[in-house]
Amino acid sequence: MPTLTPRSRRPRGTDAVVRSRRQATLTELGRLSGWARDVDFDKLSEREERDFVELTAGRAKGELDEKQTSRWKRLLAKSTGRKPDAIEKAEQEKETMARFAELARRAGMPRRQVDLHPQGAVVLPPAVFQQFRHDGNRSALCFEHAGFLVWLVAQLENMEALNPRGRIEGEGDHACLVVERTIGPGQRFDAWERLAGGWLDVAKHLEKNRWLRLEQSGQTLRIYRGPRLLSATRRAA
Repeated sequence: MPTLTPRSRRPRGTDAVVRSRRQATLTELGRLSGWARDVDFDKLSEREERDFVELTAGRAKGELDEKQTSRWKRLLAKSTGRKPDAIEKAEQEKETMARFAELARRAGMPRRQVDLHPQGAVVLPPAVFQQFRHDGNRSALCFEHAGFLVWLVAQLENMEALNPRGRIEGEGDHACLVVERTIGPGQRFDAWERLAGGWLDVAKHLEKNRWLRLEQSGQTLRIYRGPRLLSATRRAA
C-alpha cells in the first residue's frame, strides 16, 4: 500500500482574509501605540492571534476591562518578541515622562499674582482663554462674546449703566444691568454694526456657557454675573 505524503500547511499570513484582518489590526495599533511596526503575528498561536485581534478592536473602543487589558498587553509583547511585562513598563515610563513634561510646562508659566485689582477694573478669569482655545479647531467664544462680556462687567464693576435708558440694580455680586430689549446696548457701542439685532443671541450664548444669568420681564432684561464670573470674583476687603 503506497505511503501518502502529508499535505503541506500554508502559512496563516497567505490567506486573503487573514491578511486583511491583520492589516486592520495593525491600523488600530498604529492609533493606540507605536508598537505596530514591530508586530509579527506568526509569533502567536492561532488562538492567540484571534484573541489579539478581538482585544485590539476592544481596546480601540475603550471596552476592555482590567483582565482583558492585561492579556492584550501580554499578547502585544509576545508578538513583538519582548518580555511579558515590557508593554506595561513602557506605558508607565510614558506616563511618568508626561507628568514631568506637565511640571516643566507649569514651571515655565508666569507666577500667579495676588489679585488686588482696584474697584472698577475688569478682570476676566483663565476660563476665558480656555473657551477661546476650546478644542483647537473651534472656539466657544468669539470677539462679539468677549466684547459684550467686558462691556457688561465694566458697568457692573463701576456701578454705572451706559446703555440708553439702562440702570444698575442691586449691589456687589447681586448687581444687574437693566436693558430695554427694544433699544439694546446702544448703537454707539456697535459702530460697525457687528451685533446689530443679534446682541440678545450673544447674551444667551454667554448665559448658556454660565458667564451670565438673564432674567426677562416683558421687554425688560436684567443681566447678572453668571456662575463663572462669580466664582472668579475676589474682592479686596
